[in-house]
Amino acid sequence: MNETQCNDAEASVRDTLFNIVRVFHIIFGTIIVVMVFRNVWSYNTKSLKFHTNLIILISNILIIYLLLTLSYIVEAFNNFLILFTYSNPCDCLIQVWLVYLIRIPDYLYILGSPLFHFVLMTERVLATIFVKIYDKQGKMFGVTATIILWSLNFLFALYVYLSSSLNFDQPLAYITLTNVSNSFYLINIHYFIFILIISIAIGDYLVIKRNRKIKSNL
Repeated sequence: MNETQCNDAEASVRDTLFNIVRVFHIIFGTIIVVMVFRNVWSYNTKSLKFHTNLIILISNILIIYLLLTLSYIVEAFNNFLILFTYSNPCDCLIQVWLVYLIRIPDYLYILGSPLFHFVLMTERVLATIFVKIYDKQGKMFGVTATIILWSLNFLFALYVYLSSSLNFDQPLAYITLTNVSNSFYLINIHYFIFILIISIAIGDYLVIKRNRKIKSNL
């Protein structure tokens, strides 16, 4: 193994500032996980009911948040496990399969979260403006959107996996899947996401404005 790579891995594991951040990842990550399950339990035990499509879409968003949060918790725990058990710098290197396990949820979140929020906004527009058509479709919108968006998400994750071109026999110093071959696309996809977020904000504003108008006419 490359001695420089081993030393870099050790420096990353022992970095004080990073370890403080990792402690916060564990603390706040645990809080987020507990809050998600508490909210689900609270909804199931109270009389407040949402439309099935809304439940399906929100559930997908919560799953994406959970995957992202758990990946950061796993990364932090793995780092501290190595920190307190390693005997030489090369022990700090990270197995490639673990890098994929930790980082892929990050990319699922990067694309999946804004896409599901966009569809959620679209669902609210349909439920507000095209009420009769929306009600006739039942849960078809939520199910169809889930299938399409998770397919896109998995294709994106597959692209990241294939383009990272990592050798499973060569552990890494850092937990990253970005390289020269995919960095251009992984960076520029954020422009698409930025435009998507602006569209979501505008759509949400119009839905709120429309609902206020409907209520004022009652």
